[in-house]
Amino acid sequence: MHRLLDLMAGNGISPNHHTFTIILCAYAKGGMIDEAMHIFHQMRQQGLSPDVVTYAAIDALCKLGKVDEAMLKFNQMINEGVTPNIVVFSSLVYGLCTVGKWEKAEELFSEMLNQGIHPNAMIFNTIMCNLCREGRVMKAQSLVDLMVRVGVKLDVISYNSLIVGYSLAGRMKEAMKLLDDMVRGGLKPDACSYNILLHGYCRAGRIDDAVRLFREMLRNEVKPGIVTYNIVLHGLFQSGKFSEAKELYLNMTKSGMQLDIYTYNIILNGLCKNNCVDEAFRIFQSLCFKDFQLDIITFNIMINVLLKSGRKEDVMDMFTAISAKGLGPDVVTYRLMIQNLIKEGLLEESDNLFSAMEKSGCIPDSFMLNSLVRRLLHRGDIMRAGAYLSKIDEMNFSLEAATTSLLISVFSREEYQHHAKSLPEKYHFLKEIKK
Repeated sequence: MHRLLDLMAGNGISPNHHTFTIILCAYAKGGMIDEAMHIFHQMRQQGLSPDVVTYAAIDALCKLGKVDEAMLKFNQMINEGVTPNIVVFSSLVYGLCTVGKWEKAEELFSEMLNQGIHPNAMIFNTIMCNLCREGRVMKAQSLVDLMVRVGVKLDVISYNSLIVGYSLAGRMKEAMKLLDDMVRGGLKPDACSYNILLHGYCRAGRIDDAVRLFREMLRNEVKPGIVTYNIVLHGLFQSGKFSEAKELYLNMTKSGMQLDIYTYNIILNGLCKNNCVDEAFRIFQSLCFKDFQLDIITFNIMINVLLKSGRKEDVMDMFTAISAKGLGPDVVTYRLMIQNLIKEGLLEESDNLFSAMEKSGCIPDSFMLNSLVRRLLHRGDIMRAGAYLSKIDEMNFSLEAATTSLLISVFSREEYQHHAKSLPEKYHFLKEIKK
């Protein structure tokens, strides 16, 4: 960008106000605030006065948490006679609220009103949504109180944002009260309102409350979508209410509802965890025959349960089918397959598959490496375990408590102590461990 300005100057072309504004806004949107400020000052040096659009730097400063600097720019803007618009005010209010400067935010709102700029719920909703997702629900509540004081009426999105905050914090009583407040305020909760609450109840393990709320949703003629059914279905399976989950699934199919891949993954996982492997396998096969778009999670669910059931041929067929469906194995797929090869004593094959995984660009995670170390230690293959311990160190991962405990347990046995030298040097102290 700077080279462009230099090129213009070299050709005797003076950048105008519009040119500077485009470059400054581009830097500001990219979070390159120092470069944006340099353009700002360069603009002044050429005798051009910034306008309200040029003050996009205020928005960038607020998003970077540099609220005090943003306020300085705002004051400079006022002193130069530039009238701030709703975008500038919104950016500053967002910045002030996120750092807890509520009084200053309220002052700004008063100033907005004095200038005939009327804030709407949308400005507040953006701020509130971010606060709630960050777990700062009490700050979001303070923002609601501010909305009321400056005369902004809450809408369904405002309530939903706050319900998210309380639900994530596990405060379901306050979340449910907001649903009642919404109705008393003349608003009708939508499917999203119910979905947030249903998810909150399921996360808290309160599936009976979730089912009651689901029935209330139907009574209030709010039509549940596939997301709603997925939340309740997952909650039922997770809480062990297998027959109720299966009944709901059958009702969904009978009603002609179009199930998505998330629904099928929930169903397959639920069936597998309840030892209904054959039924899960039949559903999986029917999806393949229908040419339904599966994802790698679907394959991982089935590979996991088939391995546990000892159905090795089906596992190999499924592993081969992954590429046929236009998918690639992920770290979970490789972990399941390599763990099983180690369990079967096919150690060279496990090495080859791990190498193939790395060549494919799939990166092992900490959970995978720790689990492979433990599997190999259980088999007494210290050298291979050492190779994976080296990988853990190379990738700056930590040993899990279970891995550390097993290392100590193995090397407290005299017959293994001389093998400690097969491990990376940092683990050589294990040869000194006594029972």
